[in-house]
Amino acid sequence: MVLEKTLVAIIIGMIILGVAVEAGVGTPGPAPAPNATSPNSFPSMIMGLLGFALSFFVLKFVA
Repeated sequence: MVLEKTLVAIIIGMIILGVAVEAGVGTPGPAPAPNATSPNSFPSMIMGLLGFALSFFVLKFVA
């Protein structure tokens, strides 16, 4: 049961991260920066941390 909830939390975090990277969240200007989809770009790292934190809280409150 806990494993299922863990997987759901991980999947939710991955979906949020993927949507944020595709949308170019945090990139200045009307167009996304060329490195918006790079895993090493600053917005990607921020969204990755947010996704990880969100997954952690979802796991804590749901499990």
